[in-house]
Amino acid sequence: QWTKYHTKGGHGFAAEDANAQWDKWRGKRVDKVGTGNAYNGADRIVNGVEVQVKYHASAYRSVASCFGKDGMFRYPSQFIEVPKDQYDAAVRIMRERISAGKVPGVTDPNMATEIVIKGHYTYNEAVRIAKAGNLDSIKFDIRTQAVTCVFAFGLSFAINYGTAKVNGASHEAAFKSAAKQAIKSAGTSMLIGVSAMQFLRTQAGRNFAAFTSN
Repeated sequence: QWTKYHTKGGHGFAAEDANAQWDKWRGKRVDKVGTGNAYNGADRIVNGVEVQVKYHASAYRSVASCFGKDGMFRYPSQFIEVPKDQYDAAVRIMRERISAGKVPGVTDPNMATEIVIKGHYTYNEAVRIAKAGNLDSIKFDIRTQAVTCVFAFGLSFAINYGTAKVNGASHEAAFKSAAKQAIKSAGTSMLIGVSAMQFLRTQAGRNFAAFTSN
């Protein structure tokens, strides 16, 4: 969703992507259904559990965004994921909402901990991920490109090893040569991928992308 990162509230899209990536890297099954923009739909489904991501500047606003104009909770079947640094305050606010009868089907304020879950990133980290030229966004891009780099490494190794063996090289010589070239290929793939993602977060990058798509 990088094309939305520069928009108002773009850090929310970055938070969705970053938290989904965190879950994937830990072996969880993630389905990013939120890109379909279904009304009151989940942002992602993690191991069968629906998650709604709410990253606002304060815990109050993060929780308040889960309630409609009528004051009632909008996501009865979903977990609400808030910034890591807002979790404790968000749980307290959700308890107050439950006590006020604003969460249908829930009367025990202690159930707030069953509704609100702690995100893997703070609010400020999400803001930085949405921008170029900082450590948080670069780390996110490196993890994003990692799969591509592994593929580049494997493909390069297989081709160079096979070529070396066909040309009469020993197993050891072919292995060393193929490994060296594979590392170069993976490194180049990582550098190009991360640089491109960082560039596309800038105004010049967005203008370039818009120009080339026309």
